[in-house]
Amino acid sequence: MCTFWVVECENDCAGVVQLLLDLKADVDALDKHGYTPLCVAATSGNTKVIDVLHRNGANINHVAYNDDTAIYLSARKGNKEIVRKLAALGARPTVKNFEDIAEWGSTQLLDILKSADVDFTIRDSDNISILHLAALTANTPVVAWLLNNSSLDIDTEDFIGSTALHYAISTGSLPLVRTLVKHGANVNAKDIFDATPLYFAFYWKRLNVAKYLLSKGAKI
Repeated sequence: MCTFWVVECENDCAGVVQLLLDLKADVDALDKHGYTPLCVAATSGNTKVIDVLHRNGANINHVAYNDDTAIYLSARKGNKEIVRKLAALGARPTVKNFEDIAEWGSTQLLDILKSADVDFTIRDSDNISILHLAALTANTPVVAWLLNNSSLDIDTEDFIGSTALHYAISTGSLPLVRTLVKHGANVNAKDIFDATPLYFAFYWKRLNVAKYLLSKGAKI
């Protein structure tokens, strides 16, 4: 049954999908990857099947074994229409999904998510925010987008008190560090070990970054 589900959801056979549901098929049946029929339909970009599954109670925010969600899968395919549709139905990306989006550098997808009032302040179990993740991937355009288009605090801290600027130092990206400082990042922020961004710049031997931080009043 699950294999048949996958075939019908991939082929946009909305009528057959509804028939299967009328025959009491499990709307959230899992394949070997932990994907539901909705995940498959989202990946394939099948709007009509998504509508049928949603009307029949499909879990719009199901998380697969590898942390994929329907909205993430459609985003990965670059299908803006499906991303927008799922967001309108209540789909929300997870922090792990945002980590991947940050790595891609797709500010257009972030625009779509923002238009659907997606919460950009979500955090993982280590209190790591989307801003931290974008800084860690040295993705300056995404960092700039988040600072200009979300309510994220630029000095928000993870579980050990590290800010996005702390994360940015390890990448050695001077444009990224400049972007954060330009938007008001505290150059003297300390984590729970009293380590500052300048300390990490010297620790990681990011001398060009260290010189820049010193010019902005940073201290060890």
